[in-house]
Amino acid sequence: MNITLIASSKLPGQTMSTDPPPVTTTYSSVTAHLTDTTTVPLLSTSTSNSTTSALNTLTMTFLASHDSLSRLGYGAPVRVTTTTNAGRRVFQSYMAPSSGVEENEGRTDVEGIIPPPALVSTVIAPQRRDIGETMRASADLESVGRMVQGEWRRDQIGEEEEDERVQQNGQ
Repeated sequence: MNITLIASSKLPGQTMSTDPPPVTTTYSSVTAHLTDTTTVPLLSTSTSNSTTSALNTLTMTFLASHDSLSRLGYGAPVRVTTTTNAGRRVFQSYMAPSSGVEENEGRTDVEGIIPPPALVSTVIAPQRRDIGETMRASADLESVGRMVQGEWRRDQIGEEEEDERVQQNGQ
């Protein structure tokens, strides 16, 4: 079965001034999942609730280890690779909000801009021979995640500028 990832950096409910071309890549054997830190899927190749649930569990486990390593002073992991006895590999990446914005999801930063959410990508290679394809899929999913975060930030800045314009014009 071939899986085609088609992703736009537009989140539901967001408006964009310019729509970038979607990223389209076909992978024949990997499972890919991109979520925010509350496990809201932004992109997933999962076709069943049980698979989505399992991918969300992997995401939450990754976030727990991310938090633990950070609290222990080892630094925040950016990528984790797990290999099972059956030969499956799981590649997970953490994408912190970019542009120097501190992580404070749901709150505004000093500029009054709500920072983009941190994102987690999970890509699974079902067999050892699929590792190259899985690494490419993982890199592509990180790129899509960064596009989402960048568009979020641009959208927030655009809204702030519009609010300032309205306040200045007294409208």
